[in-house]
Amino acid sequence: MNSKLGSTLLSRAGGEAAGGEAAGGEAAGTAGDDAAGGTAGSAAGSAGEDAGRPGSGGSAGIGGASGSGGATGGEGGAGAPITPPPSCAPAETGASGAVQAPVLRATLSGSWDENWFASPALVDVDGDGALDIVAPRHSVLYVYRGDGTPLWQTAWASSASSSPEHGTVRMWLSAAVGDLDGDGDTEIAVSAHPDDAGYNVAVYDHEGELLPGWPRAFGDAEVRSLAAADVDGDGAAEILITKQADGPATAVFELDGSL
Repeated sequence: MNSKLGSTLLSRAGGEAAGGEAAGGEAAGTAGDDAAGGTAGSAAGSAGEDAGRPGSGGSAGIGGASGSGGATGGEGGAGAPITPPPSCAPAETGASGAVQAPVLRATLSGSWDENWFASPALVDVDGDGALDIVAPRHSVLYVYRGDGTPLWQTAWASSASSSPEHGTVRMWLSAAVGDLDGDGDTEIAVSAHPDDAGYNVAVYDHEGELLPGWPRAFGDAEVRSLAAADVDGDGAAEILITKQADGPATAVFELDGSL
């Protein structure tokens, strides 16, 4: 077949021309002129004006391969990757100096109950403008001022005003802290292995008192994930937990303790 016939067949694929029928792109297919059936025809895709709709591939001449697809055009085209700005400016000297060895500033007081110590959180608990230290330490929740002096402590599932020295189960996770109800004061959520009553999640106010409706029980296994976020958009945070073992494994509590 000659090249003229191949070109004629290619031009008849109107809807398949690059740039797309809706975008008004034009096919610029060229048929091959190989005597054995022709080199493949190709379609060059014009960028459409209709929000950059991609063109489709052109048809092939007889014996040839399909044409290539049209490029995306207009506003729909993929732009160059956006390079994020640096998180901080480099030091004028090009370095901040050698990494220094840590220096012990204080040893915080606590009981012998130290089988498990979750990572502490820093938040202004007493409202004095300085960060305090919230530290679940096995069965006791400790809150220290920034200088290391105790602010209050409470055993698991007890209020600080009437707490025994120790609880009966460990708090495996770090606390979730913040102004969870929008009243301007800090609240503290903690979780644990189920105690004798089955409780494994609790929320305290900034003075170490359990909020109404807490502690609560979910399942019969230790809670291994704890977070606070406004899930339903009502302006107050909910308490999100995930426990071990059989499902359902995840629960979301309102701040009043309801599930």
